[in-house]
Amino acid sequence: MNSIPEQVLPEQVRQWVGASLGPQTAVLSSHPLKGSTSSVLHRLHLQLGGTRKDAVVRLFNHMEWLQMEPDLARHEAAALSYVTESGLPGPAVLAWDELGECSGIPAVLMTLLPGEVQLKPEEMELWLQGLAK
Repeated sequence: MNSIPEQVLPEQVRQWVGASLGPQTAVLSSHPLKGSTSSVLHRLHLQLGGTRKDAVVRLFNHMEWLQMEPDLARHEAAALSYVTESGLPGPAVLAWDELGECSGIPAVLMTLLPGEVQLKPEEMELWLQGLAK
């Protein structure tokens, strides 16, 4: 497994995304997303045949955590699938590479949800109540 810089989407990951979504897929561009402490997130602008779509790839680059729990990508994919199956709003899994055998690093590819990460919400009590619901 490779350790990757946060700002760069490795070519091997780009190739894995294309292979996972089909031969008509190309990664047009990517940029890092803020808010993750246990991995690197990139927003991808994709060309899927004649359609443009955005997605997110989560790259598990925290090597110490991966040594203790090498199946983090599989657990993430399973949790996202569970959320989708339950009918709750959440990103849908498009692909995952549990051990990084194809992408070079454990990875989960998912749909993009609109919104932004708020690590410190303005109304913490209201935010916690919504989270508990």
